[in-house]
Amino acid sequence: MSKPTCKLVCTGCGLEMPYQDRALAEQAAELHQLRDDEHVTFIVPPDWTPEESVTHR
Repeated sequence: MSKPTCKLVCTGCGLEMPYQDRALAEQAAELHQLRDDEHVTFIVPPDWTPEESVTHR
């Protein structure tokens, strides 16, 4: 199995989900944010840790 190329994270619920395909991660992020306004998602590098800040790209 290939290593993840990115990770989907949610600052609202703490979700961290690795993905091999960035397009799939972006689609999942859009769907996850539909839950409510608390769910704010970011696509970050696979080695990102919660101690690092996240920014929109």
